[in-house]
Amino acid sequence: MRVQDDVVSRPIQRVCCVEPMREGEIPVGYAVGYEGVTRIKRVTEDFGQYGIVWFQVWKGEHAYCELNAINVSEVVYKSKED
Repeated sequence: MRVQDDVVSRPIQRVCCVEPMREGEIPVGYAVGYEGVTRIKRVTEDFGQYGIVWFQVWKGEHAYCELNAINVSEVVYKSKED
């Protein structure tokens, strides 16, 4: 499925990671406005012929963590109405 450019240009509201498939563990997820998260930014690490996509989770001016896109199952962008 291809995502339209106007959607990708909007700010990210939340990211959810894949199920770890181990007993007793739950997937990791971050959402703007919860637990101090102020923004989520998509970054591409460029290696010339290919790139690796990361999602940076920010708390204020501090980059809290980075999630590799291969481990992210869902990205929710802000709607046009927000």
